[in-house]
Amino acid sequence: MKHIQIHKLWPFGVAAIIAFAFLFVGGGNKASNDATYALVVPSFMGVAHAAPANAATEIIQNEAGMSAYFQATTPVTISSVRPVYQTIELETSEYILGSVALAGYPEDHAPHVYVHVDGWFLAYYLNTDPVAKIIDWNAYTASGDTIISTKLENVLAIVAGSAGVGIPGITHYDFRFPNATNMMLIAERAEGTGNNYFTVNIPTSFGVAERSWSLFDGGYCAFFQLNGTNLYDGCSPHNFGSISAAQMPPSTTHTIVIGHGTEDVGGIALVYTE
Repeated sequence: MKHIQIHKLWPFGVAAIIAFAFLFVGGGNKASNDATYALVVPSFMGVAHAAPANAATEIIQNEAGMSAYFQATTPVTISSVRPVYQTIELETSEYILGSVALAGYPEDHAPHVYVHVDGWFLAYYLNTDPVAKIIDWNAYTASGDTIISTKLENVLAIVAGSAGVGIPGITHYDFRFPNATNMMLIAERAEGTGNNYFTVNIPTSFGVAERSWSLFDGGYCAFFQLNGTNLYDGCSPHNFGSISAAQMPPSTTHTIVIGHGTEDVGGIALVYTE
């Protein structure tokens, strides 16, 4: 079990959080894990455009939710990345926009990916998708439950590899909430009573823009429980949904339980402003 107390981090002068972990782990079971991301608008979508506005960036502004992006240190060619696209929505000599499949996930989990010859790479899910959809449970399981990563980060790695460029660093941004400064992802595995839950307490000083949940059923059905209420209980592999403000108010300790079998993993995503 892990208790996560979200807290301000003052000394560095930037919006950030500390997750204070009190681990009570028995029988060799793994504890929950968390990861925090700063949210920053891509400069080419802002006032000072690093790349000119075009039809693709207008689409992104209108339909994107949570995104991840980077700029390569060298230009890229559209022909080098085209082969990895599952579908292509727009393509010119300067940019391409479409969807790129992720191994082990159904078609509706394929992120939208934009690439510009100036070296900009941006992946996103739609603004109708809960943020927790981005948690890559396949990658989490492959890491031995030690590293939380996002599907957006991992699809960018695929496209960057096709272009033959390195990734200097990936930044996230939620187009729905331009004032949000942070995203926190928390993961837990169903490992039996007492080793399958974590708690979260959100300070009243934080403005939470979205709360959502995600659950991967490893094959023996699974449930996701918030404060004693099942938000999901079934046998579908990939599940996610929103959590309302009334279901997770601030200044309250909330308990999230993941079950049934040890193949099942799940967690939550919080998008907020300090």
